[in-house]
Amino acid sequence: MEETIEEKYLSGEMLLKSEFNKGDADRTDLLERAERYAGWTLPNIFPDNNFSADEEMQNDYQSVGARAVTNLSNKIMMALFQPSKPFFRMQLTPKQREDITSESGMTSAQVDEALSEAERASMRELDKLGARVVMNDVVQNLIVTGNSLLFIPEEGKLSAYTLRDYVLTRDLRGGLVKLIIRETKSMLGLSEELAALAHEQGYGEEDEVSIYTCAKRVGKDRFIVWQELEEVCYCHKGVGYYPADDLPWIPLSWNLNRNKDYGTGLVENYAGDFHTMSTLAEAILDYTTLITDVKNLVDPAGMTDVREITEAPSGAYVTGREADIFVHQPQVGNNADFLTNQFEAVERRIGAAFLLNTAVTRNAERVTAEEIRMQANELEGSLGGVYSRLATELQLPLARRLLAKLNETFKDIEPIIVTGLESLSRNSELDQLRLFFQDFINLAELPPEVARRIDYADLIAVLGAGHGVDYKKFLKDEDTVKREQQEAIQANAQMAGAESQAVEAGKQQAGTP
Repeated sequence: MEETIEEKYLSGEMLLKSEFNKGDADRTDLLERAERYAGWTLPNIFPDNNFSADEEMQNDYQSVGARAVTNLSNKIMMALFQPSKPFFRMQLTPKQREDITSESGMTSAQVDEALSEAERASMRELDKLGARVVMNDVVQNLIVTGNSLLFIPEEGKLSAYTLRDYVLTRDLRGGLVKLIIRETKSMLGLSEELAALAHEQGYGEEDEVSIYTCAKRVGKDRFIVWQELEEVCYCHKGVGYYPADDLPWIPLSWNLNRNKDYGTGLVENYAGDFHTMSTLAEAILDYTTLITDVKNLVDPAGMTDVREITEAPSGAYVTGREADIFVHQPQVGNNADFLTNQFEAVERRIGAAFLLNTAVTRNAERVTAEEIRMQANELEGSLGGVYSRLATELQLPLARRLLAKLNETFKDIEPIIVTGLESLSRNSELDQLRLFFQDFINLAELPPEVARRIDYADLIAVLGAGHGVDYKKFLKDEDTVKREQQEAIQANAQMAGAESQAVEAGKQQAGTP
């Protein structure tokens, strides 16, 4: 199977350039819609294909769309990647934990401490990759165009691709089947080997060439990857294979419908309101021009000298008659008010959809867990599960790759995303632990008659299960407790005996009978 694919795709019978151009032509409407959505919101996210550097990026009459997308992307970023906190935790299986404790001699709590340090090291690695800037671009692309492609290289910083840079094919369940990426570079930026191949094809020093990278699924969870330079299949020796979980490209979508290759964004869901708001904003601008277009009408048979009035300083006395001059202004004030009211109504609807009407989470180092929890609930309730989708499709693959980059041995440890609704951060676990011990404090107030009838071992098990706390990591077992109690009794008995002996010796020294 794999040999057949290599023979077919690497022999030059099917060039990636032609495949990319065909896939690009089949989605012309999708690209045009993405350009229109970007024009209503953030034009720099997906500019027109013919856009030049000397043109103005802004091409709409309102800025509500830009404010809405920027606000929502900031909220999502704050909820997905909290400052100074890992967005995942490393969860060991019972066998892995048992093996580590037996081999290293570490306690379960010490193992958790070591895992926590590895998680913090992963976050430092994420910052080195410049992830937050790239992730913000990814989220904005998802909101506006519905699609984005994240690239996590083995070396170097993260990068992201827009819809214009790649074409892909998915299966019925949304899994990636084939991905082709186009990167256009100057001849001066190519390696010597590639530049020589390009020169053989007639490209000059000042020309730009495109490199096409393809990742095609072979089998169930394996991808074959190769590259081509324009029409040249030069990478026969550079063929590589990746497990699906290690593929450095992660195609993302905001909302992916069944049997669709590309997703839809949030802006598309409210395209009608954005179009209406853009039209109203243009009409308001036109009416503003009319309202400010003031003309002075002069009676040709009047007695007032217009030139004298024009040239006279403010406060001067000029001979004339008021009826000779009339200030004409279009009577469109009511129409302008109607347009403004309609615009504000649409703005409120968009504000509700993009969470503009609620308080933004503070962009600070010390954002409380309750703020983040409220933010996540708000995102999940307003966006219909997209927040959970991003946790699964973006955060989980990113966590796996970070652990693999940090240490190859961590590849066998499954990361658990802790920015979900149930376990939004480690503070939720600490809250449950505090409640667990608070119940112990309340038990101390029980009457002795009731306390004598309670089996505390079973009660601890019930409370631990109820609060979701693994109490066995820090509570002593029954044998240890009984042994320490016995040792304490013996120590107290020895101490009491020593005290009585000391008293008796003191009496004898004092001559007390």
